[in-house]
Amino acid sequence: MPTSGGDFSVGPHSADLELTFRSGTLKELFAAAARSTLDYVVPGPARGRRATRVVDLEAAGREELLVAWLNEVLYYLEVEGVKYDRYRFRLFGRRRLKAEISGAGLDFARRAVGPAIKAATYHDLRLVRTAAGWEAKVVFDL
Repeated sequence: MPTSGGDFSVGPHSADLELTFRSGTLKELFAAAARSTLDYVVPGPARGRRATRVVDLEAAGREELLVAWLNEVLYYLEVEGVKYDRYRFRLFGRRRLKAEISGAGLDFARRAVGPAIKAATYHDLRLVRTAAGWEAKVVFDL
């Protein structure tokens, strides 16, 4: 299923949701993973009032940083009702990222919502460089 800056696929998983993301660069992969994850929960573009915030995360490594990143945007969707869909990375390293993200508020009462995702997990987590760029597999707790 194509997304802006990459693609993703849904894999079979017994109890949770497994998504695989692919993109040319690691920054593009992080952006595509966030966008695709939120699109899975709330399909289509966000059209409400725009909101902007800064996200500053640190983790033990790239894989852990990806999980923290996805959990951060899922948290804002759940708590603030904002679907962040634009990501501008100001700092992007092996263990830390700082990004300005923007998105639109959602009216969940008037919006088709897919399955709720509780969190990205470390179960079967994979983030690898491939001949085509980067690929990540993330299992989400539903």
